[in-house]
Amino acid sequence: MSSLVRELRPLPPTPRAASQALPVPRHDPADSWVDPSTPSLDDMSPAERAKRPLSEVAPFTSKLTKVLDDWGLDAIGGFVFPGAGDVVTGTMSFAVLATGLREGVPTIILLRMLLNLLVDVVVGIFPIVGDLFDLFWRANRKNLDLVERYRGGKEKPSGADYALVAVGYLLATLLIVMPALWITSLGFGVAKLFGGE
Repeated sequence: MSSLVRELRPLPPTPRAASQALPVPRHDPADSWVDPSTPSLDDMSPAERAKRPLSEVAPFTSKLTKVLDDWGLDAIGGFVFPGAGDVVTGTMSFAVLATGLREGVPTIILLRMLLNLLVDVVVGIFPIVGDLFDLFWRANRKNLDLVERYRGGKEKPSGADYALVAVGYLLATLLIVMPALWITSLGFGVAKLFGGE
């Protein structure tokens, strides 16, 4: 038995001379599937990226939009978790804004995209009505279409884009300011009533 064990033991390694070092394999560009002269997507300018399909340039955003709007996860999330679901899906929607920023979408169009999200989140907070609204409003799909249309300078914003953003933000400001003024005047009225003046 001991002779059998002796036979199975590995032989000690023999020292390798420095001249016999293993060769280091070198990369041959001809063997690569990717043309080495082609820049990566990260190295391209927004105008160069605009020539590629958006699903190739921003695959995560394209899939997220499909799940949230085309498959209705935005509306389902708001229905199952009223308020919280809309905030979560609204936060996820900022990925579309980030894609627009990276793709060189003009600032006024980014503001228009932000307005679409604001409408989606504010109306979506209301149970049932907001969820039905989400099914038709589809803010992420609208925003992704805006990115496709304006990315890399493919199209310039029109006067209608500026007017739409101005009116939208004016209405949003009024929605914030008017209730604040109403609550303040109500507070003064109650104070006056109990103050006896």
